[in-house]
Amino acid sequence: MTIDELPIATERLILRRFEEGDLEAFVDYRCDPQVARYQSWSDFDTGEARVFILEQRTVSLAAPNQWFQIAIADISTNRLLGDVGICVRANGIVAEIGFTLAPRSQRRGIAFEAVQPVLRLLFETTEVERVEATTDLRNTASMRLLSRLGFSQIKIESARFKGETCNEATYELRRADWRRATDG
Repeated sequence: MTIDELPIATERLILRRFEEGDLEAFVDYRCDPQVARYQSWSDFDTGEARVFILEQRTVSLAAPNQWFQIAIADISTNRLLGDVGICVRANGIVAEIGFTLAPRSQRRGIAFEAVQPVLRLLFETTEVERVEATTDLRNTASMRLLSRLGFSQIKIESARFKGETCNEATYELRRADWRRATDG
């Protein structure tokens, strides 16, 4: 698998670049207050979504310090279900990952099914040695997913987020640990 091998198909999903037809579904889940609760955005309008989709169509997966969002779509309908974001740090060795799903796509194993091949893409086609993820401790679903994917919690810090104090957990998955888990 190489970096240019999007789309990637799984049993139920197609992981691909964003398309113009994703606009309505993208705005729907990004505007949902429960979806946005633990994300960096609060309000998201159609104009911002349109610009975002256009920009993401040309971003490279390994562009240093630039977020690359992979659309998660239903394999049979191509309907957008969510997205996985990747940001490879300037050193090329550490990447950050995040994921967002529409409410109707949550609690169905879709995030797990989507993130696994993204991790494979990072570890098999880039120099990334470690993938990190940060989540609010109140986001227990995200913490469970990261643990299930093989990530280890490495620290908890108090943070100020969206005007309130919270505790954030940072998780990491190292290439060697990923290899052991996927070879076993």
